[in-house]
Amino acid sequence: SVVVGMAVTCERGIVVHQLPTYRLRKGIDVAAIGGTVTVDIHVIVEQGVNMSSVVGNLTSSVKFLLKQIAELENVEVRVHIEGMRTAH
Repeated sequence: SVVVGMAVTCERGIVVHQLPTYRLRKGIDVAAIGGTVTVDIHVIVEQGVNMSSVVGNLTSSVKFLLKQIAELENVEVRVHIEGMRTAH
């Protein structure tokens, strides 16, 4: 697996900790401003992965899902890689 977890950050943008599986929604922030939906995803990835591929895959997946499920066209996805972990 490339993404090993979601991260929660404090108000100053500092990573507090990796979220347990039952609290993953805390690692996603959604805002709607002026007709644009912005989705910020805070992830922790496996060490050694191609980060630009991870960002591209997550971005396209989120945009696709929001278009299919909610019929949203104007979506901005921002992926924040908050840390890296070694594979277990």
